[in-house]
Amino acid sequence: DGRASSDKTLVQGALSPPQVRALITAAYATGALLGLPLIPLSRAPAGVLVGLLLAGAGSSYAYTAGPALKYRALGDALIMATFGPLLVSFSYVSQVGAASWTALRASIPLALQSGAQPFS
Repeated sequence: DGRASSDKTLVQGALSPPQVRALITAAYATGALLGLPLIPLSRAPAGVLVGLLLAGAGSSYAYTAGPALKYRALGDALIMATFGPLLVSFSYVSQVGAASWTALRASIPLALQSGAQPFS
């Protein structure tokens, strides 16, 4: 299909497609099983936290599978948005209970660093 990747897990036969699917399912299930019980411990609305968790899961899916943004020019922008504003927002909201423009502004250096990391 013309796509280039450094991940040769399937190409070299290290794992079969069903094995990769099972590992992906296990990773998402583990994340949900570990993350969802923590929601009642936060002062933030449960819907906001679940929405941010789903945005993170959707980001990982969109980067590698589905639209496979890592093979397009949008992969770096998605990494910057995920590892900057999304993670900082989730961390801040889950601890404080509300969103903050200050926290979003503070996430900009993290976003820029995570966007530059693949080029270092």
